[in-house]
Amino acid sequence: MTFTITEELKDQLIFLGWSEGENRLSPDTVNEVEKAGWKIFPAAEEFLREFEGLGSWAGVILDSLDAGTNWTYFDQEDPLQVLEENRRIEHFYLGRIYPIGCFNGWAPYFINESGFIFCIVGDISHPIASTPQGCIEKLFADMTWVRQSELQQRENQ
Repeated sequence: MTFTITEELKDQLIFLGWSEGENRLSPDTVNEVEKAGWKIFPAAEEFLREFEGLGSWAGVILDSLDAGTNWTYFDQEDPLQVLEENRRIEHFYLGRIYPIGCFNGWAPYFINESGFIFCIVGDISHPIASTPQGCIEKLFADMTWVRQSELQQRENQ
């Protein structure tokens, strides 16, 4: 396992709609993302089984289908170009990567085989933290803050 669900993290996850032991990743999602040229690996599958679908479009949403089929800087209609670009990106990150979600619906989030999570904005990669556990903790702390802000705005209206 590339991460540990601490009590603090568990509280944040429950607030975001997570349920312990629920498999949130559907085979249909994996198949559609695979058709777009991505190959799932154990760290990505473990992460998405636990967390797929959490979040909101106002911040980070963990939607591998959206990130895996819509994120591109090249012609999505050309399967060879998609595969070539995915391999180029993976070479840069020294291993396979897999799309796990988006920030504000446009900046994709990825996980690598070691469990590190990063966001790509333009041509620049932004790692979330320096360890896989740190990535999980920072990601869900940020997502919790966004959700709390959304709820506070609704109360103030």
